[in-house]
Amino acid sequence: MAGQVEDLAAVGEDMAHVPGVSGRLLTALGKVDVNIRAMAQGASERNISVVVDQSESTRALRAAHAAFYLSEQTLAI
Repeated sequence: MAGQVEDLAAVGEDMAHVPGVSGRLLTALGKVDVNIRAMAQGASERNISVVVDQSESTRALRAAHAAFYLSEQTLAI
């Protein structure tokens, strides 16, 4: 039986004109071992949505925020 899932979306007005946004999002999720169950991009090219397991949703959100510098960064040296 499949577990619960969550939707995570990257949304931005200028996304259609910036190459590599989806690659950046998917790379960030892959680096933290988040499995993407489904993915879609809106016709306007202003959003990318991914579906992940609910158990991975917090890790996915943190990875997406870090990839686009949307929250404070922590560095380990």
